[in-house]
Amino acid sequence: MEDNADLLDKIFAYENEADGQGRTMFPEHLSHEQLQNGIRSGKYMKGTFQVSRENYTEASVHVANGAAWFIQGRINCNRAVNGDIVAVELLPEEEWTCPQKIIRVRHNCF
Repeated sequence: MEDNADLLDKIFAYENEADGQGRTMFPEHLSHEQLQNGIRSGKYMKGTFQVSRENYTEASVHVANGAAWFIQGRINCNRAVNGDIVAVELLPEEEWTCPQKIIRVRHNCF
């Protein structure tokens, strides 16, 4: 199962709905104070969110040191839209992924 990011997002949403948690698909946002403390401590990096032109479920966050951190999946994008200023936390290296070589077009947008 190579292209499974959307499927995993849908399974997560279904499991939450089945558990009586409603249709909550994303984790709650952190408070402003938690974010500021995390940025100061280095736990989080602040940057600009940029959605991939080839795949709407992939994005990058351009952080202060000039690096671009890759973000994959709707859950990890967590409601951000292109150009948002976001705080990101680096995942453990074993969870890192690479961009898919698939062009994904969003259907039924309107």
